[in-house]
Amino acid sequence: MNTLQIKCFMALAECGSFSETAEKMYVAQPTLSKYIMSMESELELQLVDRSHRKIQLTQEGSLIYEYFKNATGDFTDVLFQAHNLGKEQDTLSVVLLEGLDTDRVLKPLLDYQFFNGNVSLSFEQLPSYQIPTFLANGKYDLAVTMEDRIQSSIRPKKNIKYEVAMPSRLNLFYSVFHPVNQLARSPAFIDFKNDIFYFPMYYSKILEDERSQVNAPIDLYRDLLGYTPNIKVVDSMASILPNLLNGSGVSILGEHSRVNSSQNIKSIVTPIKCDIVYAWCEERETDLIRDILTYNREHPTNKFL
Repeated sequence: MNTLQIKCFMALAECGSFSETAEKMYVAQPTLSKYIMSMESELELQLVDRSHRKIQLTQEGSLIYEYFKNATGDFTDVLFQAHNLGKEQDTLSVVLLEGLDTDRVLKPLLDYQFFNGNVSLSFEQLPSYQIPTFLANGKYDLAVTMEDRIQSSIRPKKNIKYEVAMPSRLNLFYSVFHPVNQLARSPAFIDFKNDIFYFPMYYSKILEDERSQVNAPIDLYRDLLGYTPNIKVVDSMASILPNLLNGSGVSILGEHSRVNSSQNIKSIVTPIKCDIVYAWCEERETDLIRDILTYNREHPTNKFL
């Protein structure tokens, strides 16, 4: 057996189709069949049950698959370490907008770290109004935030650039214990007309911006909901989830908000975009940042997940 034969066998086990596996592995289908038959002959075992429309592994084949799966995984880790022996480690300090679901929004960066070499990542969370200043003064190299937040908090002299990391939309979040769950139909925006809409305070912190911290979301929500909501501003994103869970109100936030990770929270997707972006200071743009941006464009995340 050689490495290519093993990889083809593993791919066939996962695809369940000779034609799909051949396309995935860039080999002709007769060649793929020859590889599998050669493995079976060498091992003196039938690895594949060909009697079904979808290819299945025999019990013996499943056992061999599990062995190679663990062995190749260990080998990949060792190979990764070997390739990076003696290399200087690139470091990237990342600041996240507070309130984001870190498991979702960090996955592309962690994938990049895994697949692209010797990179050390560090993370902190901050409110949106602090992020441009810290990017500009070099405390952080890259920010993961929301497009509307970075647009609102950038001053021209900050020279902050940003690029969409993953598409997102605003959601209306409410508790599974909310009375609308008793309706015989799916909830609509009008069903929340008498609710308090909790909103995180950040507009009041925006320098050189005379907008009220309340008026900005009211204008947005009125157009979306068709009525003027009763908004209550809270100190932080962390204050919103408890209020939603106890049924005292609802909130409109990005779908990658931390509240979306709770099993007791439901949501209605709105048509309003609220994309997650990578932001950085133009004067401090490095090869590592450019490489991460390129990786993100080549591996787009269309759900977060």
